[in-house]
Amino acid sequence: SFLGSAPILIPWKELTKAIAVLSITAVGRSVVNFLVNATTNGIELSLRQQLFEAFVKKDIEFFDQNQTSVLVEQLLHDVHAVQQIFSQLVESIKSLGKVVVGIGYILYICPEIGLATAVMVPVGVGLALSS
Repeated sequence: SFLGSAPILIPWKELTKAIAVLSITAVGRSVVNFLVNATTNGIELSLRQQLFEAFVKKDIEFFDQNQTSVLVEQLLHDVHAVQQIFSQLVESIKSLGKVVVGIGYILYICPEIGLATAVMVPVGVGLALSS
């Protein structure tokens, strides 16, 4: 055989670490996704309630002067726009978190490469944003 009689050694310690990191990452992502969805849904509900309360307080004359369908369409558009902004903000925060965790992991594995990465990534991002 190719390996001869040499036993195959399984690096159990490293394998256990990898499984632990993947498990923690999966649980962390689930928790973050849940919290993000709960927060954005709560904000959206709060905005809709505030808008509804503002409409309820309006006089009948306001609705006589403005078409209800146009008002509802504008409100739905505004709520959707706010929802899109929150989604983009959340994705930006997630991306930043991934970069920080990635650099931290590289620092743990190899401090020299980690320090170089920690210096070069912000410089690269700054150059990309300034272009």
